[in-house]
Amino acid sequence: MRKLITTIFLLTLIFTLSVGMVACNNGGDDPDPEVPEEKAYYPTIDFIQPWLIESWDENRYDEHFNVLKEAGYDTVILQYTRSGGANYSSFYYSSDIEIDGKTHYYNGYNVVENILSSADDNGFKVFIGLSTEDEWWAVDKMSNLEWMLSLADIDNRMIDELSVICGEHQSFAGWYWAYEVYNVGDADKWAQMLNKTIAHLNEIGDTKPLMVSPFRHWILKGTYSANFDLFSEFIEKTNFRAGDIFAPQDSIGKRCKVTADEDAVESALEYCEDTVKCFADAAATKPGLVFYVNCELFSYKKDANDLWCADLDRCLRQFEIAHEYATKIVTFAYSHYCIDENVGNPNENSASFHQNYVAHLNEQNQKN
Repeated sequence: MRKLITTIFLLTLIFTLSVGMVACNNGGDDPDPEVPEEKAYYPTIDFIQPWLIESWDENRYDEHFNVLKEAGYDTVILQYTRSGGANYSSFYYSSDIEIDGKTHYYNGYNVVENILSSADDNGFKVFIGLSTEDEWWAVDKMSNLEWMLSLADIDNRMIDELSVICGEHQSFAGWYWAYEVYNVGDADKWAQMLNKTIAHLNEIGDTKPLMVSPFRHWILKGTYSANFDLFSEFIEKTNFRAGDIFAPQDSIGKRCKVTADEDAVESALEYCEDTVKCFADAAATKPGLVFYVNCELFSYKKDANDLWCADLDRCLRQFEIAHEYATKIVTFAYSHYCIDENVGNPNENSASFHQNYVAHLNEQNQKN
């Protein structure tokens, strides 16, 4: 009898301890807590413009993806797939759409199909950008809600067409909202415009993440408080879904001249960190919104429209800032400014940028 009682006691004790250990590990009745995603030290996502790659063949895509792999990238964002002006030029085969008196026509380069197919073969992921509009930058247009909602209509029609193409490719990672909002404008109207597209994604059952990339104007820079209020209002009023991505530009490119001295570069980097912190604080107000940083890899030479490849040392400092706040780092644009054969103008330091950056990455890997 004693042996039986002792056995029952020991079994009860073991069971109690086991339950207690499980409860400690799982936090009681709560499910396993999510493990935070490790923050990236270097960029893995790069923007690429459709006009840069529109005539590339399969071999040229392979070459480019191999170069990006050397630099640690595994994802690209096709910046847009329709460009707006007097008419809309489409970078994929689509039906003609006429909205607001403008006809959409296919320009003969099926960039969407080509980049997705090559990304499939090269193990890359691709975010597909939607439409752009030249008049977006006109102040009167940015306050015209009816016009802005008509752009959302265009994006929604594009999503329907592009989904047929993208759905066939394992490389398709999500969508990019190509309209860049900045610290001048109406957060409520931006939200209404974007909510129309998010609602459409929900209606068709599309759960792929949607990425946006606002910026801070290099002249109309504003204060931390004013920018936080504006962008936190935009985030609050936008129906972002869990997993959607807020990837603001660090906005240093047009604040930093190619020939800037050390003090000027430090000042630009301080501006960069203030910008990133402001956007990060605003993004943190919405649970489930993913925060990346989009580092600008260019400087200006003669003026703000004469953009050149930035110095590597400055870019590395930008990555350090981004690492403090973001889970992933995006760049605009390694493909354009930092790979010599892709640049349409003679940037003196682009010829050595890639070689020196890859050497830096290899050195860091050896240390770790």
